[in-house]
Amino acid sequence: MLIFLIILFLTIPSFVFARKDSSDPLGDFQLTQIAKGVGLTNRSSPPQDAMAELATVAGSVIQLLLGIVGLFFFLLILYSGVVWMTSRGNEEVITRAKSALQQAVWGFLVVSAAYTLVFFVVRIVTSAATPSST
Repeated sequence: MLIFLIILFLTIPSFVFARKDSSDPLGDFQLTQIAKGVGLTNRSSPPQDAMAELATVAGSVIQLLLGIVGLFFFLLILYSGVVWMTSRGNEEVITRAKSALQQAVWGFLVVSAAYTLVFFVVRIVTSAATPSST
C-alpha cells in the first residue's frame, strides 16, 4: 500500500489554485513578475529562443499523452481487481484477472518511469536552451 501511495504521489501532477486577491495590493505586481519570468508578457513578438519553446511544447504534449496512458493502466488495474473479486472461485477467470493485473501494474510502472524521465529531460533541455540573465 505504501508503494502504491508513493507512486500515486509522484505521478499525479500538482494542482495550483491561483487567483488574484483583490485585497492584496501587490497581487497584480506579483503576477506580472511571474509572467515576465516565464516569458509571457510580450506574446506579439517572436519567442526569445525557439528551441526552448519547442522543447516546452513537445514536453507538455508527451507528458499529457503519458498521463492519459497512465490513467488507462490505472483503470485497467481497478478493472482486473474487480474481475478477480467477482470471479466466484472460477480458476479460469482468476488466472485471466491475475495476468491482466500483473500486465497492468508493469505497464503503469513503465509509464510512470517514462513520465518522470520526460519531466526531468524537458526541465534540463528548457533550462539549457533558455539564455541566462546573469
